[in-house]
Order: sequence, then structure tokens, then C-alpha cells
Amino acid sequence: MEKTHLKSYHNLIKLRSGVYRGLDKTGNLVLIKSFEFNSGQSWSFQRQLEQETAILKSLSHPRIPKYFDSWQDGSIFYLVREYIEGNCLVTNKIFTEKNVINIALQLLDILVYLE
Repeated sequence: MEKTHLKSYHNLIKLRSGVYRGLDKTGNLVLIKSFEFNSGQSWSFQRQLEQETAILKSLSHPRIPKYFDSWQDGSIFYLVREYIEGNCLVTNKIFTEKNVINIALQLLDILVYLE
């Protein structure tokens, strides 16, 4: 990760390949994702990331992580968003009908906002 720009973030913990959790200067819990371009990828991949960044900047919803920052360092693109603690839905857990309805209502709230 780019050392100079990342000095704005501390307590970085690697969650998985290319994904880090940390704190920004103001104490916000953030998620930093890195995307590496390889020689086989076209510039359309970079344009897609730029378009996604523009969309993320425009969103303001309590269930959608806020956009904080992005930058490119050589062949690597970094995206910083709000980190929202939550439970993983990819699990062997059996959900009750009430759980499924609650999750569905939260997702519908987001979909209505995005429409």
C-alpha cells in the first residue's frame, strides 16, 4: 500500500487480501480496499472504478457505508469507506422467519433509496 497517503490511517489490520480495517485522523473506523491493475486488464476497469467512486460519493444512506477517500498509486487503486460492524450472512446458521423478514426489510430500504 502507498506509504505516504496511508499515513492518514493508523491501527491497520489486514482482514483479507487487499482489504484493511483501520482508523482515520478523526477516529472514524474505515475499510480500505486495494485493487491492482495487471497488464491484461484494459483501461475500462479503471474507468469502472472511477464511475463506482463517483456513485459512492453521491450516496447518503445509514445502511450504505460512507465514501471517505480514494487514490491511485501506480497500478493500484485504493478505496476508503466507512467500516460498519455486522454479522456475516454467509454462514451455516439457520435463520428464523423473523430474521429473514428483518434482513429483507433492510435490503428493501436500501433498494428504494437507490431507485
